[in-house]
Amino acid sequence: MELIKKQAVIDELRSKLELWKNACGVAHIDVYQHYQNGDLCYLGFQLSKQTRNFQIYLPYLIYDEEQLMPLTPIWTIEQSDNPIKKGFENVEQVISSILIAS
Repeated sequence: MELIKKQAVIDELRSKLELWKNACGVAHIDVYQHYQNGDLCYLGFQLSKQTRNFQIYLPYLIYDEEQLMPLTPIWTIEQSDNPIKKGFENVEQVISSILIAS
């Protein structure tokens, strides 16, 4: 797998915030970053719709402070009041799941 710049991923996510906000009809959306065990990074979106909070992300292996290695193109959704859902192959599936959940 190829290495990618962490800032490039974050910038790409930021460029899609308005698109996601409109597609999901959410009140609040921001870039989501979560680090685990010093070697995993989850990047995606954190959004609020009605009374629910969602974290939608892709996993990356931290190569160094500035570079990441994508682990899988499969999206994960975490909801504040439901178990983690994995296995979304594209953005359309993620958005559909959020619309159904709300």
